[in-house]
Amino acid sequence: MKLISVTFCRIINVGLMFVKDKLEYELTVGYRTSASAVLIARDRIIKEQLLPLHEINFTVRFDECDEKRAVGLSTELVTREYVDVIIGPTCSNGM
Repeated sequence: MKLISVTFCRIINVGLMFVKDKLEYELTVGYRTSASAVLIARDRIIKEQLLPLHEINFTVRFDECDEKRAVGLSTELVTREYVDVIIGPTCSNGM
């Protein structure tokens, strides 16, 4: 008789909005800085086992601090990518 061990995990789909082509935002909310921070946070979540049996997937979009673009991308993230949560928009005028 064989025993089969099955582990289920919950996938959390996270939508991320960043700026990539606006130099004035590069140091504060630019893609390289912000994406690095997200990966550091993910690594800490894994290391400290804060969300056991969970996997985190990221979907990235670039709203460029444009409110109309942010609304459209939010809609796309929810309806096409089925994200559970969105971190964004990048700028407060994009809310």
